[in-house]
Amino acid sequence: MEEKLLEAISELTKKIDAMGAQVPVDKAIWSPATCAQYLGVSERHFAERLALKPGFPDPFNISAGDRNMIARYRAKDIISWVERQRVRRYA
Repeated sequence: MEEKLLEAISELTKKIDAMGAQVPVDKAIWSPATCAQYLGVSERHFAERLALKPGFPDPFNISAGDRNMIARYRAKDIISWVERQRVRRYA
């Protein structure tokens, strides 16, 4: 009986892991790699070009110290920035 219970728990754990945690976009933070993927560019292009553009959302540092910055961006800020980049065409 204990073995069956352990198997059931294991299967349930796998299913939960497969579902993934869903964080609302207004609360989500993205790594530079996730931002690059969302924008459809390489990580290098994101880091060397887009993230340095005036008006691009500032990252925040989630590292424990000042030496090695771990940059993260609010997903909603990146999405808003993209919306502001929309090209207006006048006929």
